[in-house]
Amino acid sequence: MNKPIAIFISVISLGITLLSCNNNLDIKIDGDSAGDRDNAGTDNTIDVPQTVEERITDIRNWYSEMVGLSKRNCRIKTRTAYEGFGMDSEKMPFEQKATVCALSDEYELIEGELSGWEWGSTIHMYKKNGKIFFVFIEGGAESYTFERRYYCDKDENVIRFLERESDDGSQPTGPQMTKPLQQSATNIRDYIKEDLKEIEKILKEEI
Repeated sequence: MNKPIAIFISVISLGITLLSCNNNLDIKIDGDSAGDRDNAGTDNTIDVPQTVEERITDIRNWYSEMVGLSKRNCRIKTRTAYEGFGMDSEKMPFEQKATVCALSDEYELIEGELSGWEWGSTIHMYKKNGKIFFVFIEGGAESYTFERRYYCDKDENVIRFLERESDDGSQPTGPQMTKPLQQSATNIRDYIKEDLKEIEKILKEEI
């Protein structure tokens, strides 16, 4: 074979080989990149836990949404409890009331109006997708009045407890005080155990 022709054929063959390798390399990189993107969106996604402040911001937003919704599909039940001042005193009747309202497909409001001998309280429980996220209780006895706010995480554990009190019979005013959280009972259902028990007694069902 003529030497120049042989050299020309060798150069052409080398070019075809390099082009083929480059094409294969591009496909491989594109494939790997797509695979990495898919994995980043699924298997490798890291669930970053919320901070307390981030959770409370969400709670305040949900509360604002609920306040703007009208009550619908409400169930109201009552029962009479009897209570006296002492062991031998005459028992007096006090009406206990519970209300359950579905505000939307997500939100539910449960309220209990409870009272007894010289005391009374109203509890408001705010639920999202079946979980309690915020509880507000107001009440008092004789000249003492109080307001309590409980903020909860996604598992209904209390992450912040605020309280405001008054000893002169007036509505509590001034700053809300941050109260220490209980070490032995972290769940909101433990904090409001007695109120919850009474509301469930009125409704005759667990909530």
